[in-house]
Amino acid sequence: MTPPPTSFEDSEVVASDDSRPPSTPPRIRLGLDLRSRRLRTTNRLVIYVAGVPSLALITVGILVMATGTGGRDVIMGILILGMALTVATAVVVSSILIAREAELARLQSEFVSRVSHDLRTPLTSIQMFVETLQLGRAKDPETAQACLDALGQETSRLLGLVDRLLDWARIESARRIYEPRRCRVTAVVQEALDAFELVRMQSEVEVERDVPNDLPDIDVDAKAIVDALGNVLQNAARYSKPPRKVCVRARLVNGMVEVSVADNGPGVAPSERKKIFEKFYRGSAAKTQGIVGTGLGLAMVRAIVDAHRGSVRVEPNTPNGSVFIVSLPLADTPH
Repeated sequence: MTPPPTSFEDSEVVASDDSRPPSTPPRIRLGLDLRSRRLRTTNRLVIYVAGVPSLALITVGILVMATGTGGRDVIMGILILGMALTVATAVVVSSILIAREAELARLQSEFVSRVSHDLRTPLTSIQMFVETLQLGRAKDPETAQACLDALGQETSRLLGLVDRLLDWARIESARRIYEPRRCRVTAVVQEALDAFELVRMQSEVEVERDVPNDLPDIDVDAKAIVDALGNVLQNAARYSKPPRKVCVRARLVNGMVEVSVADNGPGVAPSERKKIFEKFYRGSAAKTQGIVGTGLGLAMVRAIVDAHRGSVRVEPNTPNGSVFIVSLPLADTPH
């Protein structure tokens, strides 16, 4: 049996113009980059136009207070100094807000580039296998079936990405509706592990499970929490180093059920332990290891857990790696 082509290099099909390497749509990328540059320029202008005169006024106010001979001079110096400090504070706050907007615009630009790549990759594979079948290059039923199986896998991959983007859009617009119910912790964790099974097999990850049966029930939307834990599990599998191992544990801590997912990856730098839960942000480990992603997974986890009156955090694992801890309220906890 001749195996189906797995890439354009293995295929006799000539790539069309639509099969060129994935990239961000030029106009979108240009617009986002231009916005980021304009915000940075505005930030510099604010500092130069308002910041420098504010420093001058502060200096004048101090000099008036220091050299004044009467009460009126002191009062005038205090007024000048107060006005200058107010303007300086406004400049600092504005500068911080503009800098954050510029950083968000840069992250959005990178996000569009990554999503374009992630959408184009399965579409390119789908196009290739369809052309293989259309041109009759599948000479026997086994090869044709292998092509159809590959088409199914790539279609599922594409649908998964689209579903994730739609989920994020619902979360961002506060249109995702949660229906909390009393749930068993073991059942929720097991459902998340079942959904993670295919990724576990493909990534050759060993999973260690330690979830006591006597934990109290939690008050959650089971599907949403399964999605959140699934994101954490996939993240752990993606960053773990061979031999990959992920440990899932659940404990009762301070009136909350804590579900932890530990990996043996490179870990998260202390300076990034809060940033990685921000939308579009991707840690330094993702960049150094060339790990693809949209930068939405952990942001979705935080949004879902926050909506359940819980919390999520990351801590270092021993001897290496990270531990993501999701804290969820008990079923009898008052709202």
